[in-house]
Amino acid sequence: MFRCPRPRLIRWTLAACVGGALLACKEEDARPGAIGDCNDDGCASTRRNGNAYVGGGNGTAGNAGSAGVAGGAGSSSSADARTLTGTIQVVVQQDLAASSSLDGALKVRAPGANVAQVTTDVAPDGSFRLEGAATGDPLWVGIGAFDGDDAGLLVDTLQPVAAQQTAPAGLLVMRRTVLEEIALVGFQNNPQELDPRRGCIILRVVTEQGAPVSQVRLLFPSPDDVAVAYDSGNVYSDQQTETSARGTLVLLNVPASPYPGTVTSVAIEVSGARQDIDIRTVAGGVSVVTAVAPPGP
Repeated sequence: MFRCPRPRLIRWTLAACVGGALLACKEEDARPGAIGDCNDDGCASTRRNGNAYVGGGNGTAGNAGSAGVAGGAGSSSSADARTLTGTIQVVVQQDLAASSSLDGALKVRAPGANVAQVTTDVAPDGSFRLEGAATGDPLWVGIGAFDGDDAGLLVDTLQPVAAQQTAPAGLLVMRRTVLEEIALVGFQNNPQELDPRRGCIILRVVTEQGAPVSQVRLLFPSPDDVAVAYDSGNVYSDQQTETSARGTLVLLNVPASPYPGTVTSVAIEVSGARQDIDIRTVAGGVSVVTAVAPPGP
């Protein structure tokens, strides 16, 4: 795996997992709120060590295989199992604006503590309770129909949940039309069609205070070898060379395997420093990740 010597650490979390669903309403839609600070011992310890931290968790990226191991590993003891609760919202716009109105039956899946995977159904109101999940950090949670339908209304969506997450988690699932719009509108220089055998990544980079980070650039995979677009207003553009006001970049059609997926190594430049992240991707799906960048020098 390609690494620069002694990379600085970057950590990640969901856009809406700290302290429950941090979702601010706008008319009938809700938008994922900014990541806030955290007060638990795990976060405090991380901050004292001078590293970047996850709001509500402690998932270290840039550590070879960390996401893959955490996402796929089980535990041999039921005492190590965790119960994850929360709510699901549907991404209805390219800027990740979300609605509480579900578009059909959904499941929540994650690696199990004593079995390979645990699964539960999402209630009509969007709530869920997933028991017996592994305690990996981060825990890669999938939301979708998981029926293999390449034309279904929703795209299977992966997100990391940090080990210290105890409050209900606000998770997202993406409408297929939104991902198709991103491919159609955002990739004018290098037109793209979604490949059901590959995966997509939406990566948002924020500061410790939750503010989006501009001027973030993709380093690896090379922009010459992968389809990448950066935020441009409420949409994306492959004519941009770095993130703008939303601190977000999109990678389309990256190598992936069927659920539970595979690990994709991503490197970005933030404030002149390289940051390495291992992101779990799934064929025909999308991984939505918010990374908390370390403070500048």
